[in-house]
Amino acid sequence: MKISALLVFAVTVAACGGSVDPATPSGPGPDPSPTPDHPTPPASGDAGSPVATDAAPSVAPPSVPNPGSTIAFTPTAVDAGRFPVTCGVMNPPFKAGDLFSLDVIGSMTAAPYDALSITFTSPAVVGQPIPLAVQPFLAMGSGIGQPNGSTTWYPAQSAQGGGVTFSYTQGSDPSEIDTGAFDSATVTIVAMPTQDGAPLGARLQLHFVDGRTLDERFSGSLFTEWGGCGAP
Repeated sequence: MKISALLVFAVTVAACGGSVDPATPSGPGPDPSPTPDHPTPPASGDAGSPVATDAAPSVAPPSVPNPGSTIAFTPTAVDAGRFPVTCGVMNPPFKAGDLFSLDVIGSMTAAPYDALSITFTSPAVVGQPIPLAVQPFLAMGSGIGQPNGSTTWYPAQSAQGGGVTFSYTQGSDPSEIDTGAFDSATVTIVAMPTQDGAPLGARLQLHFVDGRTLDERFSGSLFTEWGGCGAP
């Protein structure tokens, strides 16, 4: 009898890090005595290692985890935008000084959403890791006004360096990434578009104070925003 194992990633908020437990299949276990018809199954490996399954691939925007990552985060959306330095012209030519942004959005089950945002101006060096200077963790980093006039606050943190700004704004489910502060951040631009529809991609490496790491590549199709001029 063929039994398919389903790997379930459980992301916890404990300071000691998360744990990964494979789901236990129902039905009788394998015959403990191997025979030609029932050979001993191969070892499954470490609990945290990816395991091939028969499930269909994710339809979410590209997110490529690296071997060093201990946080399995799959975004719901990745928005790539260009804000031209040339104002008053619809979709002007690409030019030095254009602002590019890559916004990685988490689960949209309940607002506000967790967001990882990378912004920089062109020209950008592709393939060069850029270590960022980490700013303090703010418990009241982002406020959402409520109908009764009160404000609900959510943590946020940022980092800057080499012309790149990164921010992590926590939302209603920060456990899908990490609920605490990060103490190092590195951004590498891996794909730089020269026209709308082309991919803008970046590798993001974060180390959190609880010892967990996020190391993933995110990519989105570029869209140029309207850059109108303000009144003099």
